[in-house]
Amino acid sequence: MKSMEYQDFKYIMNDMTRIFLGTKLTYGEALEHDYMPFKLKAVYHSYFKMASNDMTIADHLLAITPESLDYMALQNMGAKVKINIWSSVTKKNGEVIEKWLPEQIISIDQYVKEETYHDYPESAVVTELILSKMKVMTFSV
Repeated sequence: MKSMEYQDFKYIMNDMTRIFLGTKLTYGEALEHDYMPFKLKAVYHSYFKMASNDMTIADHLLAITPESLDYMALQNMGAKVKINIWSSVTKKNGEVIEKWLPEQIISIDQYVKEETYHDYPESAVVTELILSKMKVMTFSV
């Protein structure tokens, strides 16, 4: 009997204008995936100096800094991240309500520059990396 494998957020999807990468996918898995565009494979080997084959996309996004080559490459490819944020709100009566806010899509610039996403990664979960197909296509390797 085949064992079940955790597959949430491990995907690569394409539509007419964007490429969607689940952030629990490791770069090694992504490079072997049928839907991974060749250009992204070339970008990984040429520009993603902080990433390794066993690193997940989410871990890589947490590690990049505004000065890194990885960040500049993602920025030039029009990268955005889909993020879920855990929030706690205190009502006037003192009751504390904790909940997940609706998913937000933010630019890679906003994600990298916001320190709270990196200081408290458990309260800001990145579920998807979104790239512009046009910008990936015109990106020079």
